[in-house]
Amino acid sequence: MVWLWKYCMGVLYPSGGGLPGILETGVDEFLRDYRREAPLLMRTGLTLSSIVFILTPFMTVFIPVPVFFLSAKLKDRHANKLANHPLYLVRQTILLLRLVAGLCWGKHPQVRAAMGMEPLGEAPGTSRGSS
Repeated sequence: MVWLWKYCMGVLYPSGGGLPGILETGVDEFLRDYRREAPLLMRTGLTLSSIVFILTPFMTVFIPVPVFFLSAKLKDRHANKLANHPLYLVRQTILLLRLVAGLCWGKHPQVRAAMGMEPLGEAPGTSRGSS
């Protein structure tokens, strides 16, 4: 399912405005670590959120095809409408996708430099009690 997570994150974090997209920020390594370290509930939630994102353009842009077949402009509109959907559970799918993607994107040195922030140091390696 990592390919599905990566695809959705690429749609939500494209490059632009002088900032790299998530596909240019080491997302493969990040998702490999995420898959290994995140609890099953978080991985399941991310997978279900990705599936909802892929299959729901019929609800938002009224086109009954998966996101794969939409133009970049329609993908952006779809994501925006999901993020502002009146049903809380639908809004949360985008929130979870953006949250996990933002963890990867926001730690990239080029992104941090553009935001006027110092690069992050090495991870302490304590995420699973391995201190």
